Amino acid sequence: MINILFNSYGKFEKYGAGDKSVNAHNCRKSASLSNLFLMHKLIQGGAPAQLADVMVPIFTNYACSYIELPSMLTDLQLYALYFTKEQRQQILDNLKN
Repeated sequence: MINILFNSYGKFEKYGAGDKSVNAHNCRKSASLSNLFLMHKLIQGGAPAQLADVMVPIFTNYACSYIELPSMLTDLQLYALYFTKEQRQQILDNLKN
């Protein structure tokens, strides 16, 4: 069940790629945040912390896509705690490019 939910969010993360409408933007944004929150709840519920490896590309993609939004920091601050030093550095390197 969780796998189906994760995959369905993944499909909507790419919804209307290139479409700048508010609806498409909100769909992509909420799908990414929902996937991150799902991983957060699984880790909090006792799943292995290695799920953070799954979170890195979602986190990075969200941060790169919405870097100009002030809300990006508050949207992502909960999830940054799960990453190792190397993962945080990888995310920063991706944001610089």
